[in-house]
Amino acid sequence: MKLIKACLMAAVTCLFSSSPLAQQPNVAETSVLQSIMKYWEARNAGDWEASFVMESTAGLITSQSDGSFHNPLGYKRDLSGQAVNVNVYYPEATEISPGVVYARYYIEGLIGAGSERYQYRSRITNVWVREGQEWRMRGPHYSAGNYGRTPRTLDEDFN
Repeated sequence: MKLIKACLMAAVTCLFSSSPLAQQPNVAETSVLQSIMKYWEARNAGDWEASFVMESTAGLITSQSDGSFHNPLGYKRDLSGQAVNVNVYYPEATEISPGVVYARYYIEGLIGAGSERYQYRSRITNVWVREGQEWRMRGPHYSAGNYGRTPRTLDEDFN
């Protein structure tokens, strides 16, 4: 009877200790979540240098689910004059191996400049890598947070 009770207790302990409710973010995951917030705070402030410093020194492997990969070779985006004012929602991070964290979250707000300013929302996934003492974004992916339509918020989105 003691053996059965011990096995049952071990099974219950294993079941609940592997539950997402029982798991707490580790130091790497917490650090990356803080880095994500700092990254978007820098972008919102127009501090491009601060945001670039948070990107991997090996460069970014960026992708977007809007067909923007069709830009010609040598294409460089000019960020001067751009204004960003977005909020981060529902950030999650998971350490997938030592020094590598996968994160996902949503952003929503305003982007663009002058009369080209518009509402924007996106689902974002990132891979962050540990470089020295810092966490740096290595692989961002942006997909429209619009359920199959443009990332620009439209009036009919709210009907």
